[in-house]
Amino acid sequence: MPTPLSHSDYLAFLASLKERVLRARILAGRAVNNELIHLYWDIGQGIVEKQQTAGWGDSVVDQISQDLQKAFPRASGFSPRTCAVSDNSIPLIQIHHFGYNL
Repeated sequence: MPTPLSHSDYLAFLASLKERVLRARILAGRAVNNELIHLYWDIGQGIVEKQQTAGWGDSVVDQISQDLQKAFPRASGFSPRTCAVSDNSIPLIQIHHFGYNL
């Protein structure tokens, strides 16, 4: 026969479960943000490299932004500013340290 559930034990158990869920959500969000920061940085670096080696002009940033937004319509983060933000003007360590919002 199961032991009757005490109200205080249940509430304590529920509180610990809620805390674990919130902690896991925070950790997952941080992992996603970390990957996105690296992705945006890499996109910006790729654009800069093409501009330097292939002679692409500044207007390519707008075109890449539009094409990425079309390819991924439900995603955010492909504005011209985001695509160009990683032109070595903001060191990656600063982005991580200050939580730069791309």
